[in-house]
Amino acid sequence: HVKSLDQIRVFCQHARSGLEVIEELYGTRLSLFNLSLATGEAMAHLNYLIGTGEMNRSDDAVYQYQLN
Repeated sequence: HVKSLDQIRVFCQHARSGLEVIEELYGTRLSLFNLSLATGEAMAHLNYLIGTGEMNRSDDAVYQYQLN
């Protein structure tokens, strides 16, 4: 998990959507099952970073995540 968190920290220097984060971490060629797993993992990492105060999430229709 540490590697994924570090990768997100670097990638989210600029605002990114959840889908962009998923694609950065896991690529774009995922089966539906693997996409559902990747979504859960990515969202858990993003929520962790929000909880620690390292990241914020916009209130836009499509959430944007960015490192503080």
